[in-house]
Amino acid sequence: AEAGLDVRVVRVPARGPSGTVSAQSPPPGTMVADGTTVVLEVVSGPAASGSVVPPVVGLPAAEARRRLLGAGFEVTLTAGVPTGPAVTPGTVIGSQPPAGSTSDDGRVRVTIATAPAPPVAGG
Repeated sequence: AEAGLDVRVVRVPARGPSGTVSAQSPPPGTMVADGTTVVLEVVSGPAASGSVVPPVVGLPAAEARRRLLGAGFEVTLTAGVPTGPAVTPGTVIGSQPPAGSTSDDGRVRVTIATAPAPPVAGG
């Protein structure tokens, strides 16, 4: 506006911090005439806001992350010790929200097994 441009802001669901510019048209550095409309695409939040979380428990961490990112979720990986037997380190042991639930903010926290489950005492 200050440079004689007409600025239009379009909110788009995308990965990245909410409120940041994810794209601009015309691109930065392009010479334009006064009065040209510049469109700024501003991140409104993850693309998967309000979407149902797919099942990822039992998958290797990399595969679970790939599936969730592909579905538009923002993913955080955390470490955890499994409670069940025969869980391979690096395997998903939980997600928050759990599979089948809705992620209101488009974010999913995935818990990855860091060590085998402890042996059961008694016998």
